[in-house]
Amino acid sequence: ILWPVRCAIHKTRMGVAQCTRCDRFICAQVKVVEADGRALCVACASDRSKQGSLRTQRAVFTAKPVPFEEREQPFFARYMQTARLVFLQPRQFMEGLDPHGAVRPALIFAFLATLVGRLIAFAWSAIFFGEEYAAHVASAAEETGLSRANIHVMILSMVIPLRVAMSLALGVMLLYVGVLFSGASPPFRMRSYARIYGYAAVANLLWMVPLMGGFLS
Repeated sequence: ILWPVRCAIHKTRMGVAQCTRCDRFICAQVKVVEADGRALCVACASDRSKQGSLRTQRAVFTAKPVPFEEREQPFFARYMQTARLVFLQPRQFMEGLDPHGAVRPALIFAFLATLVGRLIAFAWSAIFFGEEYAAHVASAAEETGLSRANIHVMILSMVIPLRVAMSLALGVMLLYVGVLFSGASPPFRMRSYARIYGYAAVANLLWMVPLMGGFLS
């Protein structure tokens, strides 16, 4: 079966499971779970419940607001609040994250986290491996005919941001392909995985730690 598959009842929604009784694909809104964990559609669950042979629990998803997407607070405050939630309560945050929400805020969040992490990792590398870094800069300046100051500016303003953007794009693609090849059925579009990966990318702030930023960058 090639995913994503549309819900048999709500044609505009993506299927997240297959009814174990009628074999139709169903979305989360009409998914009912048996006591043993098997999924049923609402119609089959209602039919079986009338016979008194099924105890069901409706799978209800309630999206929780992301502080970074609420513009009432200052930018830095909502960014740090979101980062703190992802770091300290990753499971609760991801379970409450609406995968169909806006992608742009998540990508901005990811880009800033990764950029800050990479810039500080670059600083740690320059500190721990100053002579080697200076040699690379001198070599680049000699090959391009630019001054060392210009080489520094190019690295900070062009090279690192470009690497950040490329790493984020690659990360989203690997997440999507990984879900496909793991045997699981991805019910979302690529933009949803970009949103999920975007907030998970706050982990790139760990590059600020000297051990990671200085020796692993």
